[in-house]
Amino acid sequence: MLLLAIDTSTSYAGLALHDGERVWAEQTWWSGRHHNEQLLEQMSRLFELVGCSVQALGAVAVARGPGSFTGVRVGLSVAKGLALGRGIPLVGVESLDALADAFAAAPLPVRPVVEAGRGRWLTALFRGGPNGMERQGEYRNVDLAGLVALGAEPALFCGELSPQARQALAERYGDAVRVASPAAGLRRSAYLAERGLRLLQAGASGDPGLVDAVYVAR
Repeated sequence: MLLLAIDTSTSYAGLALHDGERVWAEQTWWSGRHHNEQLLEQMSRLFELVGCSVQALGAVAVARGPGSFTGVRVGLSVAKGLALGRGIPLVGVESLDALADAFAAAPLPVRPVVEAGRGRWLTALFRGGPNGMERQGEYRNVDLAGLVALGAEPALFCGELSPQARQALAERYGDAVRVASPAAGLRRSAYLAERGLRLLQAGASGDPGLVDAVYVAR
């Protein structure tokens, strides 16, 4: 089954095609606030690259947040349109879950981070479990001071950390805090696809009407 993963959670956007055995194609790019104009065009290019079309899809997975209100809504709208139009399953994946999955082998708990805008970040703590990375506790919506304070708990930080945040963590904790590089911490849609496939294999309904956004208040 070929699954398309769609992620427009933040200023970064991503797409991936995955059949459960291999990643056919994946792309991640800085979209800013241009998800509406870029998403369908990039999706067409992705299908063209691998020589197939939307008719080949058997399922869709979409990042449902937390993240940008507008960005999350764009991805959800396109994903629901595809799933309903093709009559195929749709599953929603929380954005930080997919980001944490990239660090399943890390020796420390993992703290993925995405930008919330206006100098704030959304984060949560994850540890490995029998079904992959599992969130521990609630999401946090924090400013720079709040983000730095979270470094007191041993964890690997990854994701959308600004240069200022990286510097502040280093000044406060030095080598005692682990921070993934921008390249290593890039949110990848292939991990979103794999989590979506696992959800479907575990019996997720795939009903597009049940997939909604996750937002975190301050």
